[in-house]
Amino acid sequence: MLKLFFILICLPYASHTYSQDKWLFVTEPFPPYFSEQLPQQGWLADIVVTALASQDIEASIEFTTWARALRLLEKKKRTALLGAYYSAEREKHSTIHDH
Repeated sequence: MLKLFFILICLPYASHTYSQDKWLFVTEPFPPYFSEQLPQQGWLADIVVTALASQDIEASIEFTTWARALRLLEKKKRTALLGAYYSAEREKHSTIHDH
């Protein structure tokens, strides 16, 4: 189940991302899954941060507009989108992993 969450919510930018000690996620608020207003930024955000912490990877989540989130990812200023689904357009700027 956790593997499925990562497939659906993480679009790591490049393979070197896995060796980084800190992942910088960006997304727009999507309650009740994730939002700045929720405890631990929401249950889904908490799962992601906790899972990465178990691998000694620090994670932070920035909340902004979706358009800005996509621009930050395209410019490689953030590691991954939180809550993104697959699209052909997004694949041009991202590496999508199924493992």
